[in-house]
Amino acid sequence: MEELDFPSGPVISALTDGERSRLGTVRHPGARGRYLASRLLVKAVCAALGGTPAISVETAAGSGGRLVLNGPLARSHVSLSHTRGAAAFAISATAPIGVDIERFRRPPLAVAKKYFSAVELDAIESAESPSAGFFRLWTLKESLAKLEGKGILRVLREYEFSFADGRARCRNKTNGLPPPARFESAILGRYALGAAFGGADAQPVLAGPMDLGGLMRAARIL
Repeated sequence: MEELDFPSGPVISALTDGERSRLGTVRHPGARGRYLASRLLVKAVCAALGGTPAISVETAAGSGGRLVLNGPLARSHVSLSHTRGAAAFAISATAPIGVDIERFRRPPLAVAKKYFSAVELDAIESAESPSAGFFRLWTLKESLAKLEGKGILRVLREYEFSFADGRARCRNKTNGLPPPARFESAILGRYALGAAFGGADAQPVLAGPMDLGGLMRAARIL
């Protein structure tokens, strides 16, 4: 999607006027590709859930630049993330949600040494690669920041993540208590995916991954 090597015309035709206006302000080809592909993902999922045409699903920027939906699913809690070559979208009818996806690359270990706990630094060192270890933790921290809507710096300072029995755990570094959220973490090829769901008893459903062609068919615009 970075090189726009998919038929972008049908995707643009599914954009609303507001979305086309936003696309018009994006000049970098890679950024345009990410915008189109991520909106296609949102429209395909929401069209399937709502039983409505993809064109009826409108995305907009809410407070703090957060994604919001207009139309049939306007009251849903949503979160969107994209990185080079991939995007992730989460939607909930009942509780706040946060999602982050990152492509593996050289990790900023200076950031980890400044903000990560000893437990988290050990997790990076014991991972199959520093990149996988860092970005698995980073996506969880970003997802919590998006769920709370209070910024990544606060999460870096206040919370610590660890892994037990393959599951992601989180605690407040001051009082040791977990936040009222459930976390999911996955390594998908060259990507790390982290998600935070409001309420510890949340029951998340993971769908995908799906390529662009599959998304276009799901959105019925191919």
